[in-house]
Amino acid sequence: MSGKSSTLRRWASALTRILITTGLFSSCFKQRHATWNTPEDYYALPRWSERVNAFMQISRSPMSADLFIGDSITEGLDLTYFFGDSTLVNMGIGGDFTEGILKRMLPVERLQPRRIFLMIGINDVLKRLPASTISSNHQSIVQAMQKACPQAQIFVQSLLPIRSSYRVMEGRKRVPCQQVLEEIRRINANLAEICSEHDVAFVDLYPAFLDRSGELQSDLTYDGLHLNNNGNRMWTTLIQPLLD
Repeated sequence: MSGKSSTLRRWASALTRILITTGLFSSCFKQRHATWNTPEDYYALPRWSERVNAFMQISRSPMSADLFIGDSITEGLDLTYFFGDSTLVNMGIGGDFTEGILKRMLPVERLQPRRIFLMIGINDVLKRLPASTISSNHQSIVQAMQKACPQAQIFVQSLLPIRSSYRVMEGRKRVPCQQVLEEIRRINANLAEICSEHDVAFVDLYPAFLDRSGELQSDLTYDGLHLNNNGNRMWTTLIQPLLD
C-alpha cells in the first residue's frame, strides 16, 4: 500500500470515529434515509453508485484481504481503529438492502478476499419487505459469494436487535418494537438454516446485544439502531477470534 493511500485511510478512520462519537454520522444518515422508501428509490441515489465505484477502485487487483460488507452498521465500523489492521476492507453502504449486495458482487469477486464478514438485512426489515424476500436474497448472496470467491471463508453475521426508541413506520402507523424484534429473530433463524445448508459459518451476535427487556442495550447505541463506540467494541471483540 502506498504512503498516500495509507495516510488517506488514517484520515478516513479518524473522521469515522469523530462522526460516530458526536452522533453526526447518525444525523447525516437519517437525512439520507428519509429520502427513499423502496430499494428502487435508494439505488437511484448518487451515493450508492459513488460508493460502488470506489469499491471498484479498491478491488482493481486481488488483495487476499479480510472484507466486511453490509449497510450503515458496517460502514460505521472503523476497522483500523478496532482491529489495528489497515489492510481490512470495508464495503459497507449506509441504507443498503440485501438486494444491493447482489448488485455489487463484482468488486467482491475482483478483490478475492481471504475472509468475508457479511451483515445485511436490517433495512429490508425496517422498510417492511417480506421475510420470504429477505431470506431468498440471503440465500442468493451466500451462493453468489461461494461462486465468486471459492477460496474465501464466509462468515454470515446475524442481524442485531433494535430499541423501542427507534421508530419503525408502516405507512403512517408505527410498528411495535417487539414485532420488529420478532421479525429479526425469524430472519436470523432463516439465516442459520441457509448457512447450515451451504456449509457456511453463521455468527449469532443477537443475544450478546440484548438487555433484560429483550431490546438492544441502551449503552451500545446512539439512536436505537446504529452502534456507538461501545457497541462496535463489543462487536469486534466477539468476532476477533475469527480473525486470529
